[in-house]
Amino acid sequence: MRTLFAAALVTAGCSAPAPEPPRDTRDTPPMEISAYIAHPGAAPEVAAPSAARAGEPLTVQVTTYGNGCNTAGRDEVRTRGLEADVLPRDLDHSRELIDCPDLLRVFRHTATVRFDQPGAATVRVHGRRLPGGEPVVVTRSVTITAP
Repeated sequence: MRTLFAAALVTAGCSAPAPEPPRDTRDTPPMEISAYIAHPGAAPEVAAPSAARAGEPLTVQVTTYGNGCNTAGRDEVRTRGLEADVLPRDLDHSRELIDCPDLLRVFRHTATVRFDQPGAATVRVHGRRLPGGEPVVVTRSVTITAP
């Protein structure tokens, strides 16, 4: 009988932790992050045409990666003369979600670049490498012809 009573006392103090209450996400926007463009064991997926006409838009496609707390964000494009920088962004919702599924998500970004003069143009896509987050820059050359 004493053993049974002692066991009851020991197990009474061992209860499961209380579940975390849901977070109030109304005032917690997702964080915008520099996208992961390089996945372990694979080359970055960046597609751009090799030629385009001056003044006409050209499309740059970038594949980015995230986990269950990430969604595709907006892309930023900065153009100076015959140089363009594409900065794909993803959104990190981990501050507003209680649990982030541990899975790999793939996002396709499409950015529009326009060069106004003919010549040899350079498109640079800036992102980060999975895992670790080291910066990665992928460069593509585009020949811009007269309109």
